[in-house]
Amino acid sequence: NIYFGINTCANLSSRLRGSNIIVFCSARFYKLAKQTNLIFKLFPQHFNVQFFTEITPNPTLEDLAICCSNLINMNVDTIVAIGGGSTLDLAKAYKYFVGSELPFNEFYKNILTQKHMHCKKHIHSIAIPTTSGTGSEVTPFATLWDAKTHKKLSINSDFIFYSDALIDPK
Repeated sequence: NIYFGINTCANLSSRLRGSNIIVFCSARFYKLAKQTNLIFKLFPQHFNVQFFTEITPNPTLEDLAICCSNLINMNVDTIVAIGGGSTLDLAKAYKYFVGSELPFNEFYKNILTQKHMHCKKHIHSIAIPTTSGTGSEVTPFATLWDAKTHKKLSINSDFIFYSDALIDPK
């Protein structure tokens, strides 16, 4: 579902599923959202919200490993990604990992060999792009880089489509 319009994000909490929410965003966005109380407007207190802010341009497999390690004990109900293509792609890769229910080292090997994996678990996900151009919010692709070989790895799966994309020009 694609929702477009001014103040589309004001209804974010009505689109969340469950109570355990992981938000992918840059450290800069998180700091600004905290200072302006935007976090409390987007995510009311009855949600258990965890933020992952270690987003790098052109995320690598190692970035995904850090993400998965940091969020290993979170039983996620909804993933929200707020940012540009790198943020949205890393969140999609994490969604693929959680949905696959594989041990990380097996998942990692499958990504390196470009082996398609089935997802056993659907994770509700919401994209809020803050830049235009990549289209990551509406594609079944996520790009990660292998830092050792300097090669781009593309994850291609219908399982990583975002459930909702909120496009808010404001």
